[in-house]
Amino acid sequence: MYYYYGRIALIIAGLWWIKVVIGRLPSDIREFKESDYSGKIPIVIIWIVTIFIMIGLVFYIIKIITAWNQYF
Repeated sequence: MYYYYGRIALIIAGLWWIKVVIGRLPSDIREFKESDYSGKIPIVIIWIVTIFIMIGLVFYIIKIITAWNQYF
């Protein structure tokens, strides 16, 4: 039972992370253009993590949908 709650919490946390990071896209672009090398590294790392979270969520949601497909 708690297994499903943990999975739901991870999906919600992943979607929240993506929403927050995409919301700061304009300020990240502005800061990336204006900052030096040391200021660009955290921005790139945050966006790489976000891309991996997006890919993971897409694959996991596809897995959930195909598992539900057997019931319909």
